[in-house]
Amino acid sequence: MQKWLPDAFSMEASAPAAVFQADDLAFESEHHFQNNPLDVENGQASKKRLFMSESGFSGPEAIMSHLTPDDRAQVFELVEQDIRRDYSNREHELREQLAADLDQAQKKFQDTMESFSQNLQQAMSTHMKEVADMSARLAIQLAEKIVRSRVEAEPDILIKALETTLFKVAGCAG
Repeated sequence: MQKWLPDAFSMEASAPAAVFQADDLAFESEHHFQNNPLDVENGQASKKRLFMSESGFSGPEAIMSHLTPDDRAQVFELVEQDIRRDYSNREHELREQLAADLDQAQKKFQDTMESFSQNLQQAMSTHMKEVADMSARLAIQLAEKIVRSRVEAEPDILIKALETTLFKVAGCAG
């Protein structure tokens, strides 16, 4: 069994307090500790280990090696449950975000389509009015040319058409 290292706590009074960082410091081997002694240089604290590993636990794999197969299975099952819960929570968050994004996209699409259909309807209405006006002008011009050609060929047709028109107007009035 390893002993606590008493000189690891002896620091200069002017040096800043040591900061414990649990990420990779909790399980470091003796070899690593000897290569990275506790030191404070230029007012900056480097990563420090304030204790030595006990019972030969030099890393996470060493802890697992002392467990029975049933204990290891239980640890793995607990880790699997944690991971499954984390994935389930993340999936739920992503589904909610996707649903919100989808609703927003549908609303934007609907607004765009309404604007597009209104613009299209207005453009079609304007175009159809122009086409109707042009068609009426063309029909009048064609009728005028037909009447002129007939009147030139037979001048009596104009007199008969005027008589018929006057007869009909007189019949409606009386």
